[in-house]
Amino acid sequence: MIIYSNVCKIQDKYCLNENHLMARIDQWLWATRFFKTRSLAKKHIEQGKIKIDGQKVKPSRHVQLDDCISIRKNDTHWEVTVLGIIEK
Repeated sequence: MIIYSNVCKIQDKYCLNENHLMARIDQWLWATRFFKTRSLAKKHIEQGKIKIDGQKVKPSRHVQLDDCISIRKNDTHWEVTVLGIIEK
């Protein structure tokens, strides 16, 4: 019997190592359509309106599964948990 501790299921595909499934936070926010452009996502990140697990981040920070992302945009505040990695 083989047990894998790093097995994840994303879009019905299993992978043994999650590390190769990475996307920058600015790409992820754009791909999930929280922002219309990647540059808008980057601007909000640099202004400190985006936090991962309660900490301010840089646009180059990689998103990982189960990260808790806090997004403030205008008068709206979202708390989202990353369930999948997407770049485009």
